[in-house]
Amino acid sequence: MIEDIVRTLVRTFYRLYNRIEMRGLEKIPVSGPLIIAANHLSNADPLALVAYASLVRKTNVLAKKELFDFAPLGAFVGMMGGLPVDRKKAGGDIAAFRKSIAVLKGNGCLVMFPEGTRLKGRILNPKRGISLIAHKTGAAVLPVRIFNSENSLKLGKIIMKFGNLKTFNPEKGSDIKKAYSDFSEDLMKDIYSIEKDNT
Repeated sequence: MIEDIVRTLVRTFYRLYNRIEMRGLEKIPVSGPLIIAANHLSNADPLALVAYASLVRKTNVLAKKELFDFAPLGAFVGMMGGLPVDRKKAGGDIAAFRKSIAVLKGNGCLVMFPEGTRLKGRILNPKRGISLIAHKTGAAVLPVRIFNSENSLKLGKIIMKFGNLKTFNPEKGSDIKKAYSDFSEDLMKDIYSIEKDNT
């Protein structure tokens, strides 16, 4: 399939250009609904993460809809598993939410960035959307921390390291909005607790 060829080329690019190193790829379950949740440092993150996760299983990722406005770029993003999301829509993009739910209810794998956008040196609070989607689909969540991808254009070495699976099981009768916020915050703590050199 052409998608496999494209993803192979992307992996080859990052391996040669950034000496990318994936640690813990074997922690990705081969089946069942799964959200891969990562911090977001640069535009390299979704491409590299999807390309390598796809060695284990087919993977999708939410991508800003502007990437689909230029047809050749949109075709490339689509072959990389991109699902368009309009980040400017008030109240969120319902169509993208439904596509995410459909992927996971079909036992698929979806990459998400809980902070919603690239950090650019900022500290951002995670969005509750990842918790809502995990709750609605019963998907497990696998944290991964990305190191140094903000220097990818300068030939910086990229490291992506996977943590341990999490599940979201809010207690009956609990304040669900608070439970969503708490899970998202705990998830980000888990991501940032992953150390580059620990085993």
